Amino acid sequence: MNQQKYFWQHYGEQKLLSLSFRELKLSLEAAPFRPWIDHYESELDSFGIRFRPHLWISEEWFSPDDVPGIAIPFYLCHTRLRALQRKYLFQVEGGSREEFLCIVRHEAGHAFETAFELSKEAQWRKIFGNPEKPYPARSYAPNPFSDHYVQNIKFWYAQSHPHEDFAETFAVCLRRGFNWRRRYRNAPIALRKLEYVESLLKELPRRKAKNVSRRKIDPSSRSALTLRAYYDREREQYALDEGSSMDGTLLRLFHREKERESVRASAFLR
Repeated sequence: MNQQKYFWQHYGEQKLLSLSFRELKLSLEAAPFRPWIDHYESELDSFGIRFRPHLWISEEWFSPDDVPGIAIPFYLCHTRLRALQRKYLFQVEGGSREEFLCIVRHEAGHAFETAFELSKEAQWRKIFGNPEKPYPARSYAPNPFSDHYVQNIKFWYAQSHPHEDFAETFAVCLRRGFNWRRRYRNAPIALRKLEYVESLLKELPRRKAKNVSRRKIDPSSRSALTLRAYYDREREQYALDEGSSMDGTLLRLFHREKERESVRASAFLR
């Protein structure tokens, strides 16, 4: 995996932890996951879609509620940062090509929903439900046997909220070479959602985006937070210790609100 050389890449752990996010001077263009971004964007090309959600580096994966863009976590930018993430939070979410593409397609679903204001449309609401429905806060018991939803990200994420249902369906539909008609042939409700999203993907090249904001929310390039302070905060928030084990998807569900309310991971932990 090719990656840019940084002045800090041979620092000892304690010296590296003393650096702030902005001092890392991370580059999106030179990131080792750049080929994966190119692949995802080629999937958009296959539908003739010219609109591109803008990307930036932040603390974690997210797509803000009113900005049609995608934040990618800093730790994916270098193997040293991956190692820190795994040591202190035990998971590197999006670390493999397959997982990265699953997540970036999902976040793209949110970004396209924002850009084209899709959830305001009657047909979207008929298919996915009320987007103003509150996210579950304390209790959430997904049905792993439900055939009403697709599965892209782990833990039956589509069942958590209409926004997530759409984003997951978008991700599955966008995935090139995946025969979702065969996979969901015995799941008529999930199949209807996929067929609706496919029709949207084919229609989007003829639409004009309504929200074209290029704002970057919480970019690492402007953060004075040190890596040490970041990991101290995260470990305290999740009550992690040396014996802890929590999947990266659950950690993401736990993240602080980035203008889009998220499902709390505690809802999955029974």
